[in-house]
Amino acid sequence: MSSGEIKSAVRWSSITPNDSVDVEYRAIWVQSAGDIALRDMNDNDETFTVQDSTLLPLQPKRVLATGTTATGIKGLN
Repeated sequence: MSSGEIKSAVRWSSITPNDSVDVEYRAIWVQSAGDIALRDMNDNDETFTVQDSTLLPLQPKRVLATGTTATGIKGLN
């Protein structure tokens, strides 16, 4: 595999947003529209407004309960 090549996910699991539990995923899938609040590796929080069936190519440290209204959230690895 060449450098920079994108690999597809081989594992996924449902995420229950939580203000104190860290996660380790390569990307996030959101099934139903709403807001998803994420914390990055530098402890910065950001809220993203997403539509139905959105793939976020982000590796968050945490998916926060506070501020998250989107549902059907899955972590991909």
